[in-house]
Amino acid sequence: MMPILTTPARRCTILPLLVAVLLVAVTVTRGQTGPAGRWEGPIRLPGMDLGVIVHLDRQGDSLSGTIDIPMQMARGLRLQDVGSSGAMVHFALKAGPGLANFVGTLAGDSISGIFTQASMRCPFVLRRAVPPAAVAPPYHTEEVTIRSGGVSLAGTLTHPEGNGPFPAVVLLTGSGAQNRDEEIFGFAPFKILADSLTLAGFAVLRCDDRGVGGSTGSYAEATTDSFAADARSQMVFLASRAEIRSDAIGVLGHSE
Repeated sequence: MMPILTTPARRCTILPLLVAVLLVAVTVTRGQTGPAGRWEGPIRLPGMDLGVIVHLDRQGDSLSGTIDIPMQMARGLRLQDVGSSGAMVHFALKAGPGLANFVGTLAGDSISGIFTQASMRCPFVLRRAVPPAAVAPPYHTEEVTIRSGGVSLAGTLTHPEGNGPFPAVVLLTGSGAQNRDEEIFGFAPFKILADSLTLAGFAVLRCDDRGVGGSTGSYAEATTDSFAADARSQMVFLASRAEIRSDAIGVLGHSE
């Protein structure tokens, strides 16, 4: 498991992601806007910067939030005990032993301050950021449903613009119940792979496993034969499409 932060004697080091408690207290400068919004910036550890993205949302009198740690491929970790009292804002990320404290000053569009843990002190700077605008990919994307025996498989088909026909790839997930993107801790390897292959000229089909996401059925009751049948059904589906080369359909996967 990738780490987050810790500070043994006289050092700032890294500690397991699910093993630290992150607590932030921010002093809000009078007259400035509040802490709600997206904040990005580094915790300046000795020898490295650990970038974080903090999302704070205000609903009425209450605050909620999440934190992303891109270097650890962690996204959307739910913050706990998010709130404010006067000029102070606090939130916590439960991850294990130790207590990492951030105290800073909100001035305009930045929060700067000192991270402390035990006897260690490290500076941090967060800046208010505008969420990146969603950009449509330069290819065709279609949500599809495929029948496989008695179940329905929900998936995404991508292919280059134009009529084709295009060579095609079916992405097959590995062991364990997974969605079409093989998403874990906010990282979506199959989504990235599908994007790369489509940009390279392939049509790509990826589906949720049985009982996952939009697919029906039960993953727990599925067998290797069931998974083979699902893969075959996806290939048959592609072969029926006019924009797909029926003589150039392959599979790409790993594990089971």
